Amino acid sequence: MHRGDMRDILGGLLVIAVGGTFAWAATGYSFGSGRVIGAAYLPFSAGVIAMLIGAGILIPALFRKGNPIEFNPRPVIWVLASVLVFGLLIQRVGLIIALIAVVAISALGSRESKIWQVVPLSIFMAIACWLIFVRGLGLPMPVLRNPL
Repeated sequence: MHRGDMRDILGGLLVIAVGGTFAWAATGYSFGSGRVIGAAYLPFSAGVIAMLIGAGILIPALFRKGNPIEFNPRPVIWVLASVLVFGLLIQRVGLIIALIAVVAISALGSRESKIWQVVPLSIFMAIACWLIFVRGLGLPMPVLRNPL
């Protein structure tokens, strides 16, 4: 056992860093006034709130015992690969095939994934994203394309 819960320490630091980045980036925009808020108001507020939440995770973790972190690169590699494949496929073959590929490739990150679970999940995600983004929100993106 090590002093400090390293998972929560690193998690708290990550949340603080992301919140700080949002708050810092928002300073380049106008805050507006109390009556009419500007473009910086929401991202700055969200960033500050995230930093407070991160501190709430970090501080108690410094005083409790935890186990060392074991890093497994497999999930990170496959999830990043799925995002890359999505970016490469979306314009060539459309949303449906790109999303099926994302779910299938990211499932390789876990040894516990089973094909009988991945196939229906990928189909469901493709249909749900089509309904939400294309039909519901009207985003102009290719749904199905012939890559040839």
